[in-house]
Amino acid sequence: MLRVEDADIWYLACPYNHEDLRVRIARYDNVTLATAKLAERGVMCFSPITHSHPLTQYAELPRDWGFWFSFDQPIMRLCGKCIVLTLDGWDESVGVTDEIEWFEELSYPIKYINPVGDVMQFLRGPFELEDEPRETSNG
Repeated sequence: MLRVEDADIWYLACPYNHEDLRVRIARYDNVTLATAKLAERGVMCFSPITHSHPLTQYAELPRDWGFWFSFDQPIMRLCGKCIVLTLDGWDESVGVTDEIEWFEELSYPIKYINPVGDVMQFLRGPFELEDEPRETSNG
């Protein structure tokens, strides 16, 4: 059985839900690029958005956070550490807030990727995992 202390996988949190499908697709593209770039650098992570967004193309799945939290929580437990991709809206996202609180309650490590400017261009270049989120322009 895989134990948390044996896992070396990061859980990659970012905002997803939005009324505008184009925003959801852009968030999916950004987090999937981040997942690929982290893997390229030897940082193994699981992106629930990268995994789950395609599922919504094939089935009528709920968009509410309660459904997805119950879906993601066992994976969060296995990962045992979290990276937050601070895309626009991350600090207002109910899901990201709950994920951060869940990892904090268990004293699991949390790091941040703080993109600036063009997110896709930023993620294609060098970036660091940071200990704190940067201030956002909206608050």
